[in-house]
Amino acid sequence: MYHHDVWRPAARIETKGKSKGNTS
Repeated sequence: MYHHDVWRPAARIETKGKSKGNTS
C-alpha cells in the first residue's frame, strides 16, 4: 500500500484512513 504513495501522493492521505480499516 505504501508503494502506491510513490505515484499517488494524493492517495497517501486517503490510504492513511483507509489503510487503518483495511489493515485491521
